[in-house]
Amino acid sequence: MTVFTPGTGTIQASTYEAAALVAAQMLQDLEGTDVNNIAVNYFTGDNVVQIQWAAPIATSLVAGKLEIASVDYITYGGFVSGNSLSATGLPAALLEIFQNLQELEKVQQDPENPDVLNRVQISIDLDALTATVNAELPISFTASNGAVQISAVAYLADRVVQEG
Repeated sequence: MTVFTPGTGTIQASTYEAAALVAAQMLQDLEGTDVNNIAVNYFTGDNVVQIQWAAPIATSLVAGKLEIASVDYITYGGFVSGNSLSATGLPAALLEIFQNLQELEKVQQDPENPDVLNRVQISIDLDALTATVNAELPISFTASNGAVQISAVAYLADRVVQEG
């Protein structure tokens, strides 16, 4: 479990794994049928969610270093980033969450079994100005009172990400 501190932010979750699930679903819901940059698919047999996202990005040079930021291509009125994030919009927050998950996977990687913690892949195309995110995260399903609840399952060790 990797602690996510939402504060009064829009993405209310207690782990980065849950924050990724919540933010990805929120973004897919906002895109509707007008934009189709993200796909969130749930698989009950495997207990995973697969997220594929082509995020528009912008680049800039700051003090000689290349900075990459997600473009807030869709508006979510009243978005508040919360304590664990520095992003100011939902797409930027989701990219920041996935970047944190990927970094934590690297830190916790087992050299003898390197594929165990490779659930998030991010590739950057500077020519197309796109960040492509592919993630497969563990989830659980609970059925009660005629409704099915989907929950993220923590797969990373207990760690606190340095606040943005």
